[in-house]
Amino acid sequence: MKTKRLLEDAILGSLICNGYDGNIREAMQFLSFKNFETYADFDNKTLFKCISEMYPTETIDLCTIAFRMKQTYNTECVEHLIKLTSMVASTTNTLSHCACLLQIDLTDKFCKLLTDLSNNNNLPVDERLLISNTEKEIQESGIDILQAIPAVLKMAKLKNLNAVAISHVLKFNIAVEEKCKNIRDAQKKHSIISNMWLLCKTEKAKQLLMQLKFEI
Repeated sequence: MKTKRLLEDAILGSLICNGYDGNIREAMQFLSFKNFETYADFDNKTLFKCISEMYPTETIDLCTIAFRMKQTYNTECVEHLIKLTSMVASTTNTLSHCACLLQIDLTDKFCKLLTDLSNNNNLPVDERLLISNTEKEIQESGIDILQAIPAVLKMAKLKNLNAVAISHVLKFNIAVEEKCKNIRDAQKKHSIISNMWLLCKTEKAKQLLMQLKFEI
């Protein structure tokens, strides 16, 4: 949970600091407020939802976000927003932070799916026990969603698990594949633009590249 909170705070801080950066556009493509959590000291879920509602039609910075949070969600958060922005040294790694957060969140949600299946009285007791043990192994091993689902599907095939359980896993896998494809495409584009920036020798070329970054 500590790692997830750290990633959430880093991403939110980056979005507040640099709302017009191309990274925020990418973040909005594969992250939603559902990927964030509500904590005892602050509601990151609502903060990301607020920013999402503002983008791209409104100015995004510390003052405008604080105003919207107060106006729409009756939340005073200036001090917390300042704390988030003070954590940000650079927005260069925002996409990588988004990728890590997405994988942690999807892995957590997948483990919850397995927990629900292990509590499903319509499934045979031995299969429910097997699914429960698999969920525990995923939690203890720390493997991410891109490894967890193939492992479960392989186990399901070997153990001839009930079709109901397999269908739930396959349905979840479709959503994961789509989300991970989006983030892989975004990272690839970010890498290409970064390399092009290094090759640009003139200020005019860099200006054109910056314009391209916002258009694609």
